[in-house]
Amino acid sequence: MLGSVVNAVERLGCDVLYIPGGCTYLCQPIDVGINRPFKRELKRQWEDWVEDAGTDLQAPSRRDVAEWVITAHAMIPTATVKSAWKKTGFSWDCDDAAAYKPRFHALRDRHQ
Repeated sequence: MLGSVVNAVERLGCDVLYIPGGCTYLCQPIDVGINRPFKRELKRQWEDWVEDAGTDLQAPSRRDVAEWVITAHAMIPTATVKSAWKKTGFSWDCDDAAAYKPRFHALRDRHQ
């Protein structure tokens, strides 16, 4: 990440930590349990749209794509989101975020 970006983020009061390649699944709940069902539903909607378009296939409108995203997002149960957070070892309670800082530092140190 560019130094200027890191500095700007740190000025906002955020810690910037390096996550080694291949390790993001350890700390990104989205990668653990949400992306697959989201993308599967998005693909299903796109395939339906292609089928309905028939031989007159043109690019979908931004509105169509936005509706697909909204629908795919709405189909992911809250329980799935919470489970993804728990699988990465995080609490669903944002007040616990400070407790994870040592874990990120340990991950960084192990892979430097």
